[in-house]
Amino acid sequence: MRFLIAVACLTVAWRYASHAGLRRYFAVNLACTAVWELMLMRWSYDSTVYAVAWIMGIGAIYVFELALMRDTIRTIRPTVLPYLSGSLAFALLMLVITHPKGLLEWVQAANGASDLFCAIPTLLGAAWLSGIPRKIGFSLGALWLTQAAYELGFGLHLTSPAWITVNNWLPTLIVAVGCLWIAHIGHREESGADSFAD
Repeated sequence: MRFLIAVACLTVAWRYASHAGLRRYFAVNLACTAVWELMLMRWSYDSTVYAVAWIMGIGAIYVFELALMRDTIRTIRPTVLPYLSGSLAFALLMLVITHPKGLLEWVQAANGASDLFCAIPTLLGAAWLSGIPRKIGFSLGALWLTQAAYELGFGLHLTSPAWITVNNWLPTLIVAVGCLWIAHIGHREESGADSFAD
């Protein structure tokens, strides 16, 4: 069920995204979700094969996330530099707080730290955006901040059975709802459905 919800939401988001960078971001999320879920039919979460696929997928998603963040801050460089410095400091603090021990724990913590690094300047710089609509930039930042908060919580409670159960559905829900919302905003703006200026 989780797989069907994720694929449906990401497909709709990809289909209705008006910005090329968003379409690529949704497409890589969709491809990674499909590959990961298909692999789970054969291998478990703790298998080396799945871990390698997960690390490669997270890396691919981060490349497109970083490209979107770069697009959102391109025109506001002087005002965003303190936000970048602060977000890097918070991201490094997140790595320290979670005390990762094994490779997967480090990747989990780095995933959350990278989301946080992209979220803060995108959120705080959304008012000055010109490359993509401000509402989309703010929503991207909010999605990445939500993902970072979840990753921090999960990183702190990796051995908790409750968190492991939540990990089976909450990340999918966060990505699916966030991507649908961002695509909806983009579609409304492209069609002129918003009555007030961006």
